[in-house]
Amino acid sequence: MIKKRYKIGFLAILVIGIIFLFFLIGSPEKSNFKDAKQKNTIEAYENYLSNYENGKYVNEAMQKIEDIKFSQFRDSAFSSFINILKTNTDSTKTEIHIKPSNKVLMGTPINIELHHLPPNRKVTLHAYRRRWNGIIYSFASYQSDDNGQIILNKAEPIHGTYSFADSLGIFWSMTWPSQKGLDLPFEIEELKENTLFLYIEIDDKIIAFKELELIDKLPHIITEKIDTDTLIAEFHYPKDKMNIPILILIGGGSQGEYDWSNQFAKIVASHGYASLVLTYNNVGPLPKFLEKVPLEYFFNAINWVKRKPIIDSEKIIIAGGSRAGELVLLLASMNSDIKGVIALGPSCVIWQGLPHDPLTAFFSKPAWTLNGKGLPYVKHRLHLPTIGKFISGARQIDLMKMHEGRLDDWSKIEPALIKVEKINGPILFIAGKDDQMWPSYQMCQMMQHRLDSLHFKHPVKGLYYDNAGHRVTSPDLLPTIDYKYEDVIFGGTDSGNANAQIDSWNKMIEFLKAYFPIEKPDYQAN
Repeated sequence: MIKKRYKIGFLAILVIGIIFLFFLIGSPEKSNFKDAKQKNTIEAYENYLSNYENGKYVNEAMQKIEDIKFSQFRDSAFSSFINILKTNTDSTKTEIHIKPSNKVLMGTPINIELHHLPPNRKVTLHAYRRRWNGIIYSFASYQSDDNGQIILNKAEPIHGTYSFADSLGIFWSMTWPSQKGLDLPFEIEELKENTLFLYIEIDDKIIAFKELELIDKLPHIITEKIDTDTLIAEFHYPKDKMNIPILILIGGGSQGEYDWSNQFAKIVASHGYASLVLTYNNVGPLPKFLEKVPLEYFFNAINWVKRKPIIDSEKIIIAGGSRAGELVLLLASMNSDIKGVIALGPSCVIWQGLPHDPLTAFFSKPAWTLNGKGLPYVKHRLHLPTIGKFISGARQIDLMKMHEGRLDDWSKIEPALIKVEKINGPILFIAGKDDQMWPSYQMCQMMQHRLDSLHFKHPVKGLYYDNAGHRVTSPDLLPTIDYKYEDVIFGGTDSGNANAQIDSWNKMIEFLKAYFPIEKPDYQAN
C-alpha cells in the first residue's frame, strides 16, 4: 500500500512537472502573446493579433487593448480634474442632491441629481474615494436639460467611465487612476473612509461639491469580540433590545473576507437584528485550509447563541455565500434550531476540500467532518490546463472547468447531496445566471425542483440575475469594473453585477423582515 502511494505521488509530481514545462516553454503563439503582455502596449497586442487572427488569446488581446484605451481615457480625465481642482473653483447656486440623504447606511438605494445648472450645457460629474491606501475615480459628462437638471438614473452620459443611464454607474465604474506626475491637492490617507467626494465641473471650473458618507452601522449598534477555545467570532446587536432574531453569517477564511462579513453583519444589525460572524477556516481550532472542517464548531456557535438572553432562539437564521453557501445549507439540514437560510451563490452538493497547492489537487480530501469522519463529497474535475494556469500564475482562471459535468451522474452526486428538504424554515436562494466560478444557478434550480417535488412545507424564494456572476450580493457600492482583473473569472457584466448586488441585498433584508419580524424599532435604518 505504501509503495503504491509513493508511485501515485511520483506520477502526480511527474505530470505537474510536464504541465509546468509546457506552460514555461509554451508554443510560439504563447511566446508572442507573453511578449505582448510584458510590453503591455496597444501596438504589441495588435502585432499579436496580426500574426494570430484565430489564435487562442485573441479575446484576451482584444480585451487588453480596450483596457489600455480605457486607462488612457480615464487618466487623462483624472489629470485634467486634478489640475482644475487645484486652480479653478466658482461659487454658484448649483446643487448636488443625494437621495435619500448625504449620510446613508450601506445597502440603501441611492440616486444623485444635479440641480440649478445652466440649461443645455455640457456638465461633468467627477467622483473619487479612498480604497485601502489608494484612490479610485470615476466621471461622467452630461448635457443638462432645458430646466438645468441632470438626474443620473435617467440621463445618458455623453462620455465617461460608464456610458448609459444608471444611478449606480458613478459607483461601480470607479478604477485606480495613474498619479504619475500629479500633485494631489489632498492626502489620500487623510480622506474619510467610505466617503465619496463629488464635484461638478463646467468649462474647466468646479461649481459645486458634496460628500456622500456610506456608514456600515448606526450609533446604537454594539460589537463584542468573542475569543474562546471553542469559538472565535464577532457579535453585533442593537443596544437595549430583547427577544431579537439573529443572523449567523459565515464568511471565508481570509482576513479580507472576514472583515467584509463583519461589515455585512453590522449593516444587518442596524436593521434591528443581532448578527454573529463566523468563518470556516484559518482561525482558532479550525484547519488552516478548507479541508476537514468540523461541523461541531458551528453547532457550538448555535448553542452559544441560544444561551444569549437577548436572542429569540426561535428566530435563528444562517447565511453564507459560495462555499459558505454550501455550508449553511448543510448545517441547516442537520440542525433544526436553524429556522431560516439565506444561501448566496451556493451548492446543492458537498464538494471536496479546496486544494491549496497544485499537488493537493491530485489527492482530494473532505471539506467537512462530523464526529471526526469526512462527509461524502463530489470531486472536482481534474482539468490539467486549469491546474497549469495556477502553476504559471495566470489571471482570470476559469474555475468552471473544474465543475463541468460533475453534476450529470446521479449515482456520484447522490451520496453528497445536501438534504435541503430537512431545513426547518424558509429558504432564500440568490445566484447570478452568469456565475463563472461554479454552476450556482443550476444548483439552486436543482434544489428548488427537489423541494417542490417533496412538497417542502416552508416558503422558498429565488433571486436570479441574468447579467450577474459569482459575487451576487453586496451592500457597499464598491466597483465591479475591476472584477475582470481578479485571479479567477467571476462572470457577469460590470453594471449587471452592481445592480444585482444592491437589489439582492435589499430583497434579502425584505426576506428577513417578512419571515423574522422584529418589534417596531425606535430608530430608522436610513
